[in-house]
Amino acid sequence: MAFFIYTGRDQAGRRVRGRVEADAAGQAVEALRGRGIFITSLEADRDVGAAVRRRLAVRRAGRRPRAGELAALCRQLGALLEAGVPLLQALAAAREQAVSPALAEALGDAAAAVGEGRRLGEAFAAQPVFPPLMAQVLGAAEVGGFLDAALRRLAEHFERERDLAARVAAATLYPKMVALAAAGLLGLLTFFVLPRFGDLFEQMDVELPSVLRLALGIREVLLSGTGLAAAAATAGALALAWWSAACRAAARAAVGALMERLPLLGRLRLDLEMARFFRTLGTLLDGGVPLLGALDVWQAGIAHRRLRELAAAIRRSVEEGHGLLEPVRRAGLLGPAGVALLATGEETGSVPAMLLRLADAQEQEARELLDRFTGYLEPVIIVVVGIVVAVLLASVFNPIFSVYGRL
Repeated sequence: MAFFIYTGRDQAGRRVRGRVEADAAGQAVEALRGRGIFITSLEADRDVGAAVRRRLAVRRAGRRPRAGELAALCRQLGALLEAGVPLLQALAAAREQAVSPALAEALGDAAAAVGEGRRLGEAFAAQPVFPPLMAQVLGAAEVGGFLDAALRRLAEHFERERDLAARVAAATLYPKMVALAAAGLLGLLTFFVLPRFGDLFEQMDVELPSVLRLALGIREVLLSGTGLAAAAATAGALALAWWSAACRAAARAAVGALMERLPLLGRLRLDLEMARFFRTLGTLLDGGVPLLGALDVWQAGIAHRRLRELAAAIRRSVEEGHGLLEPVRRAGLLGPAGVALLATGEETGSVPAMLLRLADAQEQEARELLDRFTGYLEPVIIVVVGIVVAVLLASVFNPIFSVYGRL
């Protein structure tokens, strides 16, 4: 027997959280369904040994599916269901064509759960490789009888995520390559070129410049036993932190808090998070998920402080019988056009469509900011590296010129 931590809502709509004992996640889902609980998240009760075993199992099975793979899966399942293929056969076909071993195994387990009489949303919710967004939309669509249409919407959602991630990666590739080349050049100078000049100057009885002494001192520390031990200890600490979910979460929070204080990077991160927020919320609402349930799904992965505050304000407003408009207006995250768009959505009953349009607008703004950021970053990296190299070379050539001047 194992224990599972669940979050969900009871039949009265109240949020509940607790711990249930079961042999497997599917049995835990079934037990909670019997209690009338609508599950929004389910995970095993973690201890250190169990966490290590799960991570080793994930690594043996393969990496988790990317947004592009999930988009292809949704497209395939939607096309098969639209063509009249039974759900179990569609899942079996998707499993055979899955590239990721982890995705294939999860599809097999989900198909087995569906064969036992469970709903597709519950079967997907019991598999950690599938995001909560996918499980919730499929669960609501299965009840409403529009599963193929929901799969198409999910495919569009994951394709947008894939395209946005690809654009960010492409925009930052050149600065990364420049920084890597600069690090390699500085390492070459520090570990191979400057030591030769240091030995030469000592033989010529020439006083070493302070910059050259500093560089050679850093090299000696790094290559000494103490430096190697410190490097090994740092690598071990980073490895342990990588295994620990709490450490990773703390590191992400610290980096996020730092980025929020930077002028351009802070705005870029906020725009990206807002685009994901509006697209995720719009997709969930368009898929038939209730607003409070949609907020539960989105809040599970929220990282930005201002968006956490916005989510809490929206929850309070909805629980009091109001809508999205006032909390969003008070947060000051959208301009007048975005607020007017959301107000139109509430007045006409087309909030999901307006949220998706807001997501498109935020993605466009994020693209423009990203282009500006990379345009500023590239010359800054080149100038900084040029200055460092010039200082190192000056520390080498000045003693040479002084020696020639004494001849």
